[in-house]
Amino acid sequence: MDNLSQYWTILRLQADGTYQPKELPPAKAFFLQQFPEPIDPAKILDRLLTHADSQAQLCLRCYISHVIVQACLKLVRQFGDNYQFQLSDLLPFVLDDDGRFAYDPETSSYKPLAIVILQRFRAESGSLQNWIIRFVRQHPALQQFLLSQGLHLITPWAILNDTSPDSLEKMLREFYQLSVSEISFAIVLLNSYHNVYLHDRQHQKGRRRCEDPTPAQLERMATFIEQSIHEQLKPDNISDRLKKLAEQLRQYRIYRRGGLVRQRNLSQSLDVPETAEQLEYQISQNQPTPEDDDAIADFLHAFRQEFTNALEQALQQVIQDRLQQIPQKATQFLQALEQLHCQRCSMRAIAPTIGLQRQDEVTRLLKLKAFRADVRNLILHQLKSFIQEKGPFFVDPDRLVQVAQQIDRALETQVDEMIAAVQAEISTAKGYSITPSLFTQKLCTYLHLIMTVP
Repeated sequence: MDNLSQYWTILRLQADGTYQPKELPPAKAFFLQQFPEPIDPAKILDRLLTHADSQAQLCLRCYISHVIVQACLKLVRQFGDNYQFQLSDLLPFVLDDDGRFAYDPETSSYKPLAIVILQRFRAESGSLQNWIIRFVRQHPALQQFLLSQGLHLITPWAILNDTSPDSLEKMLREFYQLSVSEISFAIVLLNSYHNVYLHDRQHQKGRRRCEDPTPAQLERMATFIEQSIHEQLKPDNISDRLKKLAEQLRQYRIYRRGGLVRQRNLSQSLDVPETAEQLEYQISQNQPTPEDDDAIADFLHAFRQEFTNALEQALQQVIQDRLQQIPQKATQFLQALEQLHCQRCSMRAIAPTIGLQRQDEVTRLLKLKAFRADVRNLILHQLKSFIQEKGPFFVDPDRLVQVAQQIDRALETQVDEMIAAVQAEISTAKGYSITPSLFTQKLCTYLHLIMTVP
């Protein structure tokens, strides 16, 4: 943000939720008086923050309005398509400064967010820009709106940090209805995390983003688990289980706060949004600048589209390969696949409709395990190729190399969960209403196309 006019042009909210720039002559006159000669942009904020008068504050309020809009734009680029919101939905919660020259706490019943930000800002907490972005993302009304859309802006590790074993036990028992053994293991897993990660964090100086547990911390967790229940787990496995547990907690919190819960079944797919968020988290560990944030957002937008393309192409190729392998049973195969996934019929019910006698004959015809494995492998191959070929256009190639293994693991985990969701869907009773996974939606679309099924 090197454009100097941002210090005397305020972005004001319009009735339709958009924003309109308005030049403030008092702010412009003051700024040009204080900075008649070119100056390092990094020093401008420092100078303005040292002034206690209302004119300097007005310049800062203009600057804050620009950062607020950029912070909301980033949320829209990252999550808007998948969680169904746009910029005009977000701005009314946080862009509330009309640019009046001064606000007197004794005469004004309302204080704009920009003034609250300035009053609470402390230089030792970091840059003003990062402070504003954090303030926007943590704004209660904005967070509640995002929750209503099914989006909870908090890292997995922050969720686990403030979850007690008692609350975890209640959630898994009442909301997810897990077995006693599953709940007991989850509590041991959480205790291992608290005993190591949370303990280490509480002894760190200062507050910062909760980053992934280190390999050493995961090893200590593995030791804790083995000593507690005599079960050996690999560090990577512990990390994946912790992330899955955090996602269960995330969805529960969204539900409790009146938000949109996508799917309650634990094995159901997180599909594209969370896959992209996993990638963003891995890349952003080495990309702290606002410019890189924009590059990541562009990359994730392209990745989401590629994920959908990869799924569609994989389904088409695997189905066509199977039809060539069993030409005499092609019609039976398509009908069985369509009834199973799109109509959610049982294999026992499907058998007589396609001229078979028993359920096991349908099982041998479909070979679902091999079918899903083939789709999985094709998706992963295409996505990894996409990241290698297109990623450098958006993100520094060196940084992509640094997190290549983590990205591969994140991809494999999320695609595996999507495939597991399909099994969960066809195992659910037909009368129980569920939202079809992306896999099922694309599969049925293609089947209906080639079968001319309405």
